[in-house]
Amino acid sequence: MINNMKYDSSKGIKFFFTLIAVFFLCVDCNKNIDALANKAYLSVTNISPNAPSLDILFDGNKLNTAGQLPYDSTTGAPGNPYLIAVAGIHNFQLTSGSQPFVNGSIALLQLHHYSLFIYDSINNNTLKTLIVEDVLNNPSDTLSFVRVLNFSDTSLSISMTNATDTVRPVFARNITTSTNPTSFGYSHIKQGSYHINAAVDANTVLDLDSLSVSGGKIYTVFIKGPARSTSSNLLSKGIILHN
Repeated sequence: MINNMKYDSSKGIKFFFTLIAVFFLCVDCNKNIDALANKAYLSVTNISPNAPSLDILFDGNKLNTAGQLPYDSTTGAPGNPYLIAVAGIHNFQLTSGSQPFVNGSIALLQLHHYSLFIYDSINNNTLKTLIVEDVLNNPSDTLSFVRVLNFSDTSLSISMTNATDTVRPVFARNITTSTNPTSFGYSHIKQGSYHINAAVDANTVLDLDSLSVSGGKIYTVFIKGPARSTSSNLLSKGIILHN
């Protein structure tokens, strides 16, 4: 005996649309993986006292969508100062309104982290920049990594003294006269509170206040201002917490 079997077309249609949905889901997953793999991370700090608040443009698109970057500030937040950019070679601009102050190319490696500093005056409607790679290999719970960058007008000898009178001298060359400023590395120091002094020469030692560092954290300390002065008010420090 032959049974009469009817084909349910609705099941075939449902199966077809399920396949389509799975296909687009896979495509979307691949896009997300590709987008993640092609990312780079860029922190930007504005230490040009004469510059206005700045827009950061990457291939003509604003990276700092939260607002312009004013003087003496860094993008993001402490522990995560990075904007997300696309790896590779791209056009990079710093502008205020329709006025461009920097217009050039920037090269970022995939999944690498960088810090870019904006400095100098705008007397010629231009600004200078320094970009350094941030090596985010977390130290142990009892150590901190500290890098010192000097944007003042001369070389300095930085001393960091903790509660046990341990002094760690750091020679901070002037960024504008260094032959290879990107070579500055990190010093490994114990967690704790340090007092910072900057020696211009044997007769001029300036007080830069204190710095507390936590274990497992990575910091950049940057010095700004005209160093050749007997006034500590003209020389100051800034701090970036990277992780």
